[in-house]
Amino acid sequence: MATVPSIRTWTNEVLTAAKMNEISSMMDFLRDCDGGLCRAFATGTQSIATSSDIAITFGSASPNVDNMWSSGDPTKITANTAGYYAIAGVVAFAANSTGGRFGKMKRNGTTLRAASVPALASPVETFIDMALRVVHMDVGEYIQLFAWQNSGGSLNTSTNDGGCQISVIRLAS
Repeated sequence: MATVPSIRTWTNEVLTAAKMNEISSMMDFLRDCDGGLCRAFATGTQSIATSSDIAITFGSASPNVDNMWSSGDPTKITANTAGYYAIAGVVAFAANSTGGRFGKMKRNGTTLRAASVPALASPVETFIDMALRVVHMDVGEYIQLFAWQNSGGSLNTSTNDGGCQISVIRLAS
């Protein structure tokens, strides 16, 4: 990875070409940093069978720096550069008032974070926020977002208000 340029501050100075070049160097560094940045999102609803962990299928990703998401394996966000990554996601369910809802983030099949919402008094869409988690990932390791519910029948995910989505951002090596 490139050397981090020093960050300069100015006090009561005239902005010169040399000082502008210092800003340009920092911007070049930030633009050229190795590693991934991916926000994948579901573009359609997905049926979640009762009492089953189902990986969310993402229909698109933007941005998709470092080709972390692939339509050939649409449930996974894969690290192509080793490092520490910040990960957050949302699982969204269609309106239903029967049973609880769970969302899980998994790395290579192992749960990193889980969140739940109990049965609701009236049928409303449910959005389960998977709070930010920082993890180390080696090349080839992957993150998935899972949905689980126990309404007694299949329940669809929702695409409203952003729907199911995950963000994975490389922070450092």
